[in-house]
Amino acid sequence: MNHVQIEMSDRCNFQCKFCEIKNHRNYNDFPIDKFYDIIDQLERDELPGGKIFMVSLSGVGEPLMHKDIVKAVAYAKSKFPFVGFITNGFFLTPDKVDQLLECDISYITISLNGVDAKVYEKFQGYGLADPEGTMNRVIENIKYLLKRRDELGKKTEVRIPYIVTEDSEEHVSEFIKYWKDNGHEVLIHLKRLLEWHDVTKNKLGRCERLMEDFMIYANGDVTICAVDQSRGCILGNAFEKSIKEILEGEKYQSIIKANRERRFQDLPEICKRCEYIIDDGFLKNNCDAIKVLYLNNPLKNFKWKFYTTGQNIFSEFKKHDLTWEFYKRVKNRVMRREYTKK
Repeated sequence: MNHVQIEMSDRCNFQCKFCEIKNHRNYNDFPIDKFYDIIDQLERDELPGGKIFMVSLSGVGEPLMHKDIVKAVAYAKSKFPFVGFITNGFFLTPDKVDQLLECDISYITISLNGVDAKVYEKFQGYGLADPEGTMNRVIENIKYLLKRRDELGKKTEVRIPYIVTEDSEEHVSEFIKYWKDNGHEVLIHLKRLLEWHDVTKNKLGRCERLMEDFMIYANGDVTICAVDQSRGCILGNAFEKSIKEILEGEKYQSIIKANRERRFQDLPEICKRCEYIIDDGFLKNNCDAIKVLYLNNPLKNFKWKFYTTGQNIFSEFKKHDLTWEFYKRVKNRVMRREYTKK
């Protein structure tokens, strides 16, 4: 276990076409006192699979809508080396940027599918009254973040994922050129939407995400991983039990055991449809290394490709019953060293 995702709010000012929030919007904000307590637990307790060192303050909602998001980042960063969140960027105002950089936030990921209004409208701008105006505001917020980060000499990683579909594929080069010409270091991640499958028609491997991370929703519900946005496999509630109790409980441990033993009939329904469990053959999957670009920093670009290639190999060893326990220990040690530097 090395990563926890905490949903600071399930409220959102956007209605992205691909997002699950429309089905699970309860207008909850994570109580800040409960947040402090859970962060203390995560720092103190040895969880199944090891200690946490990465904290993502994201879920299906917009974290910047939480009134205490800066306090949450600052507190988590005082306990863990790598802390950040994903945002749509609308509320990433200059004042908020300055406060977050002061906390030494490790990364900020801004969902921005395109610098073309027509593309943006099909993704983040879907259903908005003024998608082009919204897109321009987000772009200006990102530019300020990049400029201010470099002025202050901060190491915050700015990530901009780009979802590649038939609607956006032809604009990829335009998107990359736009941010490259901006002159600041930025990480571009070309990704596709998660696909759901009839896994009975595929060869199956182990899921590499189980035992690597878990998620806590704004109402305290704990689920097996962040892919479970439909909340189909709730393990317990962090406001009622400790995280350690929940993860050591029979329900979670039986899922982990079924995954290790490849008893897929005993896995939750969400796992049975998820592409992470499909085995396409050793190293046949597209490696994330070729989809991640560090613009305006060639050395970091090389290091990231090297690291993600290793991570991809680790995942394949894990799926194929090879000596993945050894590779897991090596990977976690490297990750801890890298993220502690940041």
